Amino acid sequence: MIEINRYCEAMIEVMNNANNELEIDSKIREFIISPTESGLLQKIKDKDGILFCSSYPPCDTDATNSDATRDSNTVLLFILERVSAGSMDNKDEREHFSKMQRIAEKIVEKLVAQEYGCDKDFRIKDGIHLEWEYNYGGANGLSIAFNLEN
Repeated sequence: MIEINRYCEAMIEVMNNANNELEIDSKIREFIISPTESGLLQKIKDKDGILFCSSYPPCDTDATNSDATRDSNTVLLFILERVSAGSMDNKDEREHFSKMQRIAEKIVEKLVAQEYGCDKDFRIKDGIHLEWEYNYGGANGLSIAFNLEN
């Protein structure tokens, strides 16, 4: 299982690296983490700005080889921004989602480029899945899902 403080440090590093290359109106305000998605929804309900969020990654352990156990941690990240329902016309909504897409792509770029390697704590296993999020706790954006192996 990934040590949660190390995971938070890594995600904050990814956020900061992405922010260094994002335009001022696309900067991520903060990283928010919670043990569960329902807890995450509570934490973001009154937050403004662009948020980078995660619940604690659950873990599956392959214990078939006692000499070399491997953990696979399912990560679900969110890039979200609170938008009042009905406050945008179709064009403005597309522009908003386009901005969120650029941010999510920058996060993915930094995740892939991150030097987790064999001598580090964890690495991305398999692919990365992005999905649109609409009215997720009153916010719109994208979710980013992948597995980390340690």
